[in-house]
Amino acid sequence: MLDAIAGIAGTVEGLDLSADSQDWLRKRATERGFEIVSGASRRIPADLKARHPHIPWRKIAGLGNVLRHEEQHIQDGMLWAAIHEDVVPLKRALVALRDGLPGYPTGSAAHPAARSRSRGTP
Repeated sequence: MLDAIAGIAGTVEGLDLSADSQDWLRKRATERGFEIVSGASRRIPADLKARHPHIPWRKIAGLGNVLRHEEQHIQDGMLWAAIHEDVVPLKRALVALRDGLPGYPTGSAAHPAARSRSRGTP
């Protein structure tokens, strides 16, 4: 999930809503990132989600269904708002959940993807 969140943030970095809306590839990459986050959010155990009740877990899970089955109802501003209002708190909650797992080292360098990127591998 953290990798998908980083990808979402990277696709819109330096853009405004108008520029993002006109770039088909970026828009689809952002949508795919949200689908990944949505699917993964469904696999987080309820007791872990309960530690962060301020995160709209049901909304996150439901977004994937909307993107897959009701794409015509997605307005450009909806994903833009989710990126700028929901992604940062979600990332903080996920990092806190991850760092609170027994036996998992804390800190961003503990994340396997972060370690491989620091070594120059994808």
